[in-house]
Amino acid sequence: MSDESLGTVVGYLGELTGNPAFPILSYVDDEGYPVNVRVRAEWNGDVRFRVTAPKAATPAEGQRCCLLWHRHDEVLFDLASITLFGAARLTGDGLEIEIDRKPIVSNFGEPDWEEAFRVFAQNSANYLRDYGLTEPDLNWDVLERLARESIDRYGDPAA
Repeated sequence: MSDESLGTVVGYLGELTGNPAFPILSYVDDEGYPVNVRVRAEWNGDVRFRVTAPKAATPAEGQRCCLLWHRHDEVLFDLASITLFGAARLTGDGLEIEIDRKPIVSNFGEPDWEEAFRVFAQNSANYLRDYGLTEPDLNWDVLERLARESIDRYGDPAA
């Protein structure tokens, strides 16, 4: 990954969170268990992030890791995330994650609602298949009426 493209992604972090310092560090420990912990991360201007993590949640040298920054709200508006991938590097000063793969950057600028709902539909189909369920028979007229009543009473959450 080039320093320039990582710099562009780092520029999105302030837009994403207002404070780009606190992502979630994820990795699989030496016993095969997933570890997910909020950490402090500072970009060094190159291809590494210096990470301050709890001692018990520090990955081993060379361990594959990811750093996730995200935001969302309860009604599925303002969804956005950035995931960076790399390897843990233990230095005399602590832990660094050396970014070595293309990041996953989603939903900057105007949301692509067609894509979002395509993913929601696919996730739903997978869930129903995996659990041997059938699609529920919904009375859409009643649901639309309830939605209109809710908007009339509480306002439009998208407004």
